[in-house]
Amino acid sequence: MSEEVQVKKRLSKALRHLTGGSVLHILAEIFGEAAEDAKVSNEPLIYQQCKQIEHTLLTVGYGIDATLPR
Repeated sequence: MSEEVQVKKRLSKALRHLTGGSVLHILAEIFGEAAEDAKVSNEPLIYQQCKQIEHTLLTVGYGIDATLPR
């Protein structure tokens, strides 16, 4: 079984317990941490890009949860 298939199965299983928005919020946290790493490393462009991704994921996550509440 390919790694991609395994990941899809795990994600499907996780979505039984999490909302689509909460999965995006977890990804947003990862990008937020990457932004802080870029800030410490003095990489302003990467910092800005990661922060934009973080904010987008949070916004879309809230939208998904508002549209498809449990």
